[in-house]
Amino acid sequence: MTIMIDSKGSDYLSQIVNPHDKFFKATFSNLDVAKDFLKHYLPEPILNIVDLATIQAENNHYIQDDLKEAFSDLLYTANINGNKGYVYFLFEHKSYISRQAPLQLLNYMVKIWEDKAIKKNKGKLPLIIPMLIYHGAEGWTAPTNLSELIEGYEQLPEQAKTYIPNYRYILYDLSLHSNEQIRGRVETQVILRTLHSIFTNDICTIQQTIKEATEVFHQMSEEETKIGLYKIFLYYILSVRQDLTIEKVIEIAKEISIERVEDIMTIADQLRQEGMQQGMQQGMQQGMQQGAEEERKKVIINMAKQGLSIDIIAKAVGINSEQVKRYLN
Repeated sequence: MTIMIDSKGSDYLSQIVNPHDKFFKATFSNLDVAKDFLKHYLPEPILNIVDLATIQAENNHYIQDDLKEAFSDLLYTANINGNKGYVYFLFEHKSYISRQAPLQLLNYMVKIWEDKAIKKNKGKLPLIIPMLIYHGAEGWTAPTNLSELIEGYEQLPEQAKTYIPNYRYILYDLSLHSNEQIRGRVETQVILRTLHSIFTNDICTIQQTIKEATEVFHQMSEEETKIGLYKIFLYYILSVRQDLTIEKVIEIAKEISIERVEDIMTIADQLRQEGMQQGMQQGMQQGMQQGAEEERKKVIINMAKQGLSIDIIAKAVGINSEQVKRYLN
């Protein structure tokens, strides 16, 4: 099964170069998320033949070196209709809709067949069901059938068409769905709603997404999973949305729980230590990376006005409590 995600928009814990790529890999590499997505968004006839309990991650990747800036992928194996098959998540993060999507998908499907069957001299090819998930701002307009790329295909006699390769992929276009139409477990919904709203021009919409995500992660019982997903979420939001500030995220989080403010401070500190500060807002970049005293003072004063303690502020900006006090005097 091939799942392709197209977006406008390497390693997850390294410098942010392509945040869409990292958000996809860090969330969909979670087996629970992948299974839940498939459970709710595969067409019923396909879902009926895929044994979700058998899905396992593999380490294979099929993107050519010259296309790694535009694509990333994840591969899983699963029992499909009683036989071993493959679930292939392909994430396309170009800034435009590719009309060649059916051909690109076919290319990767052939690579999987070559690797998993032909090179091993197996008599049969494993089943691959292609699916494309799109979350760009505009609706998906590319062909969904390979035949739509073949000149003159529709004018061929029906008998002649039987000699021409053709297939159709499943399309899930997030731009056609409202947040209320997104289904799945709460963490899956947060991931999809984040992808759905990341390009919105309405700042209130993305702020509401932050609030909903904070509420969800605050209520999750598994502490390690909760912090991990919340960290991924904040990395993505802060690296893509340059119109958001740490102060605004803290303000939203405070409405839910002071514990989440602590999480944000911890994550901000980790971002700084891991060299991922480039995706942060301008004030944090100038204040903490470039040592701009006036910007740092502005950040500290704003945090203090929000009621944050000196210790939390000190941790966020990477200085000691005495230095914070001097800025506030």
